[in-house]
Amino acid sequence: MSDEVFVDVTDVKQYFYCPRIVYFMRVLGLCERVTESMRVGRESHEEIRCREERKVKLLSTAIYADEKIFGVFVESRRLRLRGVIDCLACLPGGEWVVVEYKDTYSTRVQIHHYYQLVAYTLLAQEYLNKIISRGFLFYALSGRVFEVAVPSSAKEYVKKTIKKIQRIIVSEELPKPTPTKSKCRSCGYYRYCLRA
Repeated sequence: MSDEVFVDVTDVKQYFYCPRIVYFMRVLGLCERVTESMRVGRESHEEIRCREERKVKLLSTAIYADEKIFGVFVESRRLRLRGVIDCLACLPGGEWVVVEYKDTYSTRVQIHHYYQLVAYTLLAQEYLNKIISRGFLFYALSGRVFEVAVPSSAKEYVKKTIKKIQRIIVSEELPKPTPTKSKCRSCGYYRYCLRA
């Protein structure tokens, strides 16, 4: 039965940040508590359109490619995974890569963003019918672009994680929280977690 549940790539990202977020969102249907920084970040439709245009422009210049495809929705029935890939880029020489855009500041690759990129890579491989072995994470606010390897071991790990996420959703069982307690301070689900 859990094999029938679709997982969103954002669920994969949330799982690697803290598995309980997936439970709160997908099982309980809770919305993240709006923090002050989130309130400031609320956007109008015009702001969203402008941000998307800026994303395309920044990604267009961040990585040189012969071809780029933006905003690709892919749903894999085989993997039970779906999501919108920010950018698929065909590099000189014909190699395709996934480029994930983050509208945040970071001086290093965040692990939950890495596994989100790996999940998008799985979808991109089905979409293009090609093996993809690397990708790029672009952190817009710091202007940093990180090239990351996407080995088959990372892909298999994400496939196993998809199964774990499906089990959380179907069993409705509360998973253990992240062992990294510093993440809890800025988490919009913190108050739910305290009561769980």
